[in-house]
Amino acid sequence: MRFSFTSIVEFFQALNNAGISYLVLRNYENLLEPEMYLGGHGDIDLLCDDSQAIVHLIDAKPLTRDRRNLRGDGIHYSIEVDGHSVQLDLRQVGDGYYCRQWEKELLERRVKHDCFYVMSNEDYFYTLTYHAILQKRSLSEEYRSRLVEMARQLELAVDEPSEGGLLKLLESHMRTHGYRYSYSQDHMVPNRFNLVDEKLIDKDRGLQLRHLGFDFMVNTIEWLVKIKHIFTR
Repeated sequence: MRFSFTSIVEFFQALNNAGISYLVLRNYENLLEPEMYLGGHGDIDLLCDDSQAIVHLIDAKPLTRDRRNLRGDGIHYSIEVDGHSVQLDLRQVGDGYYCRQWEKELLERRVKHDCFYVMSNEDYFYTLTYHAILQKRSLSEEYRSRLVEMARQLELAVDEPSEGGLLKLLESHMRTHGYRYSYSQDHMVPNRFNLVDEKLIDKDRGLQLRHLGFDFMVNTIEWLVKIKHIFTR
């Protein structure tokens, strides 16, 4: 029987009562507002030490585009909240979303916010910098401005308010704590490691090839779409 929560608060209470070690990765400021999830919009990104413990606890439904793989990819799920389907993305320690040591320490340093757990302000800044620059196709102006403001609030000196300046600050932090760049097991997550210090990359050849293959497919599709637009004008 699948759970149906009356509110997002009830969902987090279930995790808390079960003693699940988790935190919300980002964009948690309006997470408790029901309007966020109307019409299938809004999702919840979690980092945890055991994603399957959460799946089994709440009987989350796997999201899959392939009918032959009913168990999904082990990352993307949905839950029902007040009659609405809400997407739940589960990242866990050791999955390469961030390096294992960093993910482990993020959970150790988590803090309570309302009825759920989040990162410390410093952890949030550095992981969001990593996400906005390296796990996206490009750094948006919205993220850039947000990160510069977060750095100012933390009294961190940014050499220049640009992608390069933010990366320099991130890599200084990573060297201090022994963190590494790692290829995510989720090959759909971009890894723009051409921008970073190569010495900080954990080079998993198999995962690297999976990412390169997926990036090639995406770039090919984008190129074909552009060609189609040219010839259909």
